[in-house]
Amino acid sequence: MKQEIKPKTLNTVNSARYLGMSEGYLRKMRAQDEGPVFIKIGGRRIMYLIADLDSYLNSCRVATAEAA
Repeated sequence: MKQEIKPKTLNTVNSARYLGMSEGYLRKMRAQDEGPVFIKIGGRRIMYLIADLDSYLNSCRVATAEAA
């Protein structure tokens, strides 16, 4: 029985899709030291841990007066 390997990381394209934004905007945020934490592999390859993407999304939450 083969065990399915679930990825823990996503590349920039898939991370942008996961976050619901354009790839260009995610790259722009990264260049401006904003946005989610990322991993740089081999000096060029950029990857994002799904856990870090989830943390970033949680940090963007805004509570409304009704929710408080």
